[in-house]
Amino acid sequence: MERKWRNCFKCNYESVTEHSHCPRCRTMRLRTAGEIRWLGLLLSSLGAVLLVAMSAISLVYASLVFAPQKSGSTGVRFTGSKADIVFAFGIFAVVLTIGLLSTSAGVWQIIFGRRNRVLLWLGIALGFALLIGGELLLALIQIM
Repeated sequence: MERKWRNCFKCNYESVTEHSHCPRCRTMRLRTAGEIRWLGLLLSSLGAVLLVAMSAISLVYASLVFAPQKSGSTGVRFTGSKADIVFAFGIFAVVLTIGLLSTSAGVWQIIFGRRNRVLLWLGIALGFALLIGGELLLALIQIM
């Protein structure tokens, strides 16, 4: 039976071992570089799909919002305010950022066979920023 290098993401334990869980912190499952690369392929694929889909949606939305309106036209027209446009493009930017972060983290995993802690913390910070921003937006809406 071939023994492979395994690492723990939580405590950075690395060793050639047959253990399935980290012997140091005893909480994380040890993964081989090959397993991490496959997970990176999945992560980067999902991130790329998110980037492509959100880019297409953004372009369609922009063409509807910024298209010159002909008088007497019965086609689709945007009737929202400037605040609606800013809000929608803000959401698009957040989703595109998540897709870019996922794709970057996945490519890192594919290349190096390990996860990147900086990208992980950026993702966590983005999640907290979205949570706080959403709460502030809800409070602002209730005030108005």
